[in-house]
Amino acid sequence: HIAENPIYYNPEYEHALTLDFGIADPPAVISIQISDMGRIQVYNAFEMKDQDIDFYIPMMKGYKPREYERLSPQNKRTVDHAMKKIPMNYKADHYYGDHSGTARTANSKRSCKAALREKDIILETSGKQDHDWRFTCLDNLLKLRYSDTRNEWYSIFEVSPDCTKVIDAFNNYEWDESKDGTIDGKMKPKHNWASHIMSALEFFAINRY
Repeated sequence: HIAENPIYYNPEYEHALTLDFGIADPPAVISIQISDMGRIQVYNAFEMKDQDIDFYIPMMKGYKPREYERLSPQNKRTVDHAMKKIPMNYKADHYYGDHSGTARTANSKRSCKAALREKDIILETSGKQDHDWRFTCLDNLLKLRYSDTRNEWYSIFEVSPDCTKVIDAFNNYEWDESKDGTIDGKMKPKHNWASHIMSALEFFAINRY
């Protein structure tokens, strides 16, 4: 469900950052807040080509990355847009992510998990899960629910309309039907730009719920 108006950080809500580290690709980081009534709101997302986890960690805390001044004007606008929704000294209640993250980054030569631990960011992860289970868990959050008291269908999951890349990822996420698109005989999603954002959301779903 796409919210009618942009969603902004609410300090009264429970907060989570969920990450996908990517495979030879940039990480995807998504900001989520959960209301006291259980409404799940995706209000921010960022990823940038050719940047590794050390670029993202300051942003996860509400600060511009040290490489900011060397970015292109377009990439500066991307960072500025994301930073508008992240308060300084931000600290999430939960950090969710991939069970892996042990591969060394290209720049710092240490793993994503090690880089996060150095900044007191500890991931909550349930271990390796099949793609079909990850998809099922996220799909359960997306399903409409019926309220007898209100006599209407409603969604507990909503995305801010300015999170256009998240919305596009939902519309372009698809299973890989090629002969190489299986793991142990089970289907897997296509590995492309949309799969990183969707994987991050799946990690939220399987680790939170």
